[in-house]
Parts: sequence; structure tokens; C-alpha cells
Amino acid sequence: MPSSKSPLLIALVLGGCLGEPPVAPDAPDETEPDAGPTAPVVRSFAVRDADGRVHPPEATPRRPLIVLEVSAPVVGEPEPAVVLRGLADDALEADLERPPLRSASEERIVDAVVERWGTSIAIAPSEALSPGEPYLVALGGWAADAAGQPLGDPFVVTLRVAEAGAAGAVATAAWPADGTSGVPTALPMLAVRFDADVDGLDGVRLETAGGREVPVRRQLVSCALVGWRDGVCVVLRPDTRLATHTEHRVVVGDAVTDRTGASVGPWEARFVTGAATATRPFEWLEHPCALDEEAARTTCVLADDRSLTIRVRADSPLRLWAITDHAADSAVAPRGEATLRLDGLAAGTPYEVALRAVDLSGREHEVTLALATEADLAPLSITEVRADPRGPEPQQEYVEVANVGRDPVDLGGFSLSDDAGREGDLVAHPFVLPAGARVLFVADAFDPSHPEDDLAPPGVGLIRVGTSLGSGGLKNAGEPLFLRDADGRRLSAAPALAATASGACIVRVGADPRSGDEAAFAADPAGGCTPGRPDRTP
Repeated sequence: MPSSKSPLLIALVLGGCLGEPPVAPDAPDETEPDAGPTAPVVRSFAVRDADGRVHPPEATPRRPLIVLEVSAPVVGEPEPAVVLRGLADDALEADLERPPLRSASEERIVDAVVERWGTSIAIAPSEALSPGEPYLVALGGWAADAAGQPLGDPFVVTLRVAEAGAAGAVATAAWPADGTSGVPTALPMLAVRFDADVDGLDGVRLETAGGREVPVRRQLVSCALVGWRDGVCVVLRPDTRLATHTEHRVVVGDAVTDRTGASVGPWEARFVTGAATATRPFEWLEHPCALDEEAARTTCVLADDRSLTIRVRADSPLRLWAITDHAADSAVAPRGEATLRLDGLAAGTPYEVALRAVDLSGREHEVTLALATEADLAPLSITEVRADPRGPEPQQEYVEVANVGRDPVDLGGFSLSDDAGREGDLVAHPFVLPAGARVLFVADAFDPSHPEDDLAPPGVGLIRVGTSLGSGGLKNAGEPLFLRDADGRRLSAAPALAATASGACIVRVGADPRSGDEAAFAADPAGGCTPGRPDRTP
């Protein structure tokens, strides 16, 4: 909920970032008849960054100062000036007409500082907003002037946060990671990852828990040199050994700023050192592989016709690189667990992969893996999942699969599973899916015309697989899904991503039709489903 104090916000206001106070309108001609009290109105709004620059609503910075100019000073209880996550809908706009807000609307409110300066209302979110995501600025209809005259109709404007970089920066991770114990005292390097450019690197410090600063040398580097796939990194190299059995903090102070002028801090990551003696070398750990993965030198490898995905597990934190002549990937693994993916490979081709690992002490270890991609696989993709229908469960659940290739595919013998170690629901009979077409995997009792759910067009095919999908139906909280061909090779996957509400689907938004990563899917932006039709994407 909105807060009431912000030294930064007060400084911006007093420093003139809001511009001059609005000029009062001319007094009405006393000879004109009295038209009665008029409701206050929002005359304008602006989105500014920490340096006072104005940004368009569709390119909002991550730490904006949002200024509403109203025809008269207005107040209300609860605070009517809010920032909310997501897009507007009829239910929300109706809710904003009068208090109290429904719990669903309250949950969307971003914690913010709200200050008033005459007829201006300044709103500063207390947290960095998410790049690329939509937000709403609203002034509730119960906001009233000194005479008690309310706004009436709520004022609502949509914002879209700019992508990372243009929107500002945040610190996202550290090496050693926050919470790491047993860190060697002869630590060769530490690192902090930012998702965009920053200034004021002297504000990145290493301290003991008591506040004593540890002397370090600082260097700005590409995060690829540390092990993160992207980002901007500050590397710290201690001048001396660290104290034993002592908590330390990597601190990002207020002096570190992004390109919008906003402070990136305060931010910190804590770790605890171990004994002065050298730590033992790390060990690779055996771990179970999925049904469609291959065990290779204590790794689990998933091969398709364009990529190799390598899962590793070790008993200590690692920085990892997987490298071939044609592709490379890296990862920072605070718990020793990571997944590396080599993309853009040729189908049915052998590859020699160098897997390199570096531990906290700076020791390096490398193994060579002899791997190969699969021959061309059927171009099928899991594109939409309804795990939480408005109608009865599990009957009204479905998984939509699309043929994204140029030729028809017979799905006979293919399978859909919610368990990486199980075959799952088998397509027992031939079923030819034309190029560009979609099919729904459903339970036997599925009703494509059920009145409570979004309807499936009558021409869309259904593959009925038994009393329920998966192991007793799909969990509303989400569960992973795996589509395999008749030879048990994985064709596509979907992540364990929860629906935002009953009747809402998750849809594929990533370009890779096979990926089951969380980033490959998002909630349907309209809060519904499109069974058998092109998906709506954010």
C-alpha cells in the first residue's frame, strides 16, 4: 500500500522537477449565474525519471516519479492515488469508483510513496518495476476536494515499462551468492551482476557485518567472463585474505546509479567465510536423468535436432561453461546445479563439448563430452495449457499442441506426460495433424462446448486420453509437461506455471517451439483461453 514519506521525492519536488505550479484559472465573472460545485478533474500527468526527464508512458523507467496535475487539491481514504500491476479491465475500473477495493484489486497495488504539492500528486513506486511489463496509474473516484466534491469517474492510464537498459538497472545476483557459507578466505574474486549499465562503481563495496570496509580492486567486465549469460558485472578482487568464520557483505550503495539517474542501491548479498585452511576440491554428483535424457559423465543430456541441453550437479558452488566449435553457454550455479544449452546445431551431428567448471577458490576442472544431436524431429509444439478451468476438473482441462511445420504429422504412438520419468498418456491410434493445425489433448469427458469455459471450434481435433490428463489431472499451481514421439524423444515441453485465475491459460510466447523454460510461457493477456485458435500473447 502507499507510504507517506520519501526524502528523495521531497527533494525532487523542492528541486523543481515537477516544474512550476499550475497557474490558477481566472476568477469567474460574478455576473454569470452560479453553476454549482464542479467535480475535480485530472488535467495532466507525466512520467519522470530521477533526473526529472519526462518519459512517454509506453517507455516508463523502472523507478519512475509519476505526477498527476488535478484541478484542485484532492485527498481520500484509503489513498486514491495508486500504481497497479497489469492491464485495466471493466471489473477493476468499476472497483476504482468507490472504496473498499476488492482483495483481487488490492493485491495488484504496488507499494509506493505518495506526496502532495498543491494541486500536484507525485507517486514514486518503492520497488523497481519490471521491464516490458504493463502497469496502471489510477486516481480513485473517491478522491475529493476540500468541499467534499469527489472525482466521480476514476482516472486510469496504462504504462509500459521500457526494456532493461532504457528503463534503468537493478542488481540481480552476486558471486558468492547471498547466503553462501564456508567461503574460502583466499577468495580470488567476487562479482555483482546488474542487468544494465551503471555508474558510480566505487559504491560497490565489500564489508564485514560490522561495517568495516575490506580493501578491493574494482573492475567493470562483461558478465560472460564471470559465467552469467548477459548483463554488466563489477568484479571485486580483495587485496588481502578475508577473516575466518566471519560474515561479509557485498554492498551496492546509493551512489551507484543507472542511466535514468536513479539509485540502484541499497542492495547487498551476505556470505560467511570458513577456516583458513584450503577448501577441498568439488565433486560431481550423480543425479537421475529423465526418460528422454542420456547419462554422460555424471551429466544428463537432452538432445533434439537443433540443440543439446546439459544438466549438471556438484557438491559446491560453481561457475560453468559448455563450449563447442559452433556454440557455447555458461551459468553461475550457487548450489552446484545448472542447466546449459547449446543452440543452433545441425541435426544428426556428433559434437565434442568441453565442460569447464571453476569453484570459489578459483580451481578449474574440465571434462570432454562426446554428444550428438537427433535427426530431424516432428515439428510439434505445446502452445497452450488450461490447468484450471471454470468448468469441472479434471474433465475441462486441456493441452494444446500445434504442428508448426510444413507437412502433416501422424501422432500415433506419441505421448504426453506430466512426469519427466514417465511415458504418460499415449496416443493409442493414428491421428494425422495437418501442417499449421492444432489439436487438444483432453480427458474422455471433456466437453468442447461447456458453457463455463472458452469454447473450442467444432472443427478442432480432440485426442481423448482417459479419465484425466497426466497423473490424475493437471495441478492448478502448475506442473511440467513433456510431449514425446513414438521413439521416446522429446519434441516439446511446458513449465510448471500457475494460471492467474480460473479459466485462464498459459500460452507460449518464446520463439523456440520446443522449450519448456518458464520464460517461454506467459499468462493469456485477456485472462482466458483460445482452444484450437491462435494464441493471444502479451
